Amino acid sequence: MSYTQHLNKHQWKDRLLLAISDSYENIALQKQLTLFKDTEKELIERKLLIYQITPSDYKKGLQNSKPLKGSSLYQQYNQEKKDFKLILIGLDGGVKETYFSPTPPAEIYGVIDQMPMRQQELRKQ
Repeated sequence: MSYTQHLNKHQWKDRLLLAISDSYENIALQKQLTLFKDTEKELIERKLLIYQITPSDYKKGLQNSKPLKGSSLYQQYNQEKKDFKLILIGLDGGVKETYFSPTPPAEIYGVIDQMPMRQQELRKQ
């Protein structure tokens, strides 16, 4: 299974935040993960999953889970070879926003909360 297909399984189920960096020790990545540390409820509420992606492998979630081998996500989403980059992917699988520095969760949640499908979810609640 290709890694792109791996992300495709989330389509219409989850929003994704791809945290792409040159290594897991990258200071910007560590800062970003720290910013999200106490926002688990908000992540779940918005169906937002975080992937940490480096040139050689990736991890799912905020925890120090075991890295899964694979570089195609890094190659596909970081063609300009930035040290750090965040990509927000909507339920439809499309890229909604890109950030090049650690970004407060409230700002990312604000973008999500403006999305038509999120507005629909909020109305249903």
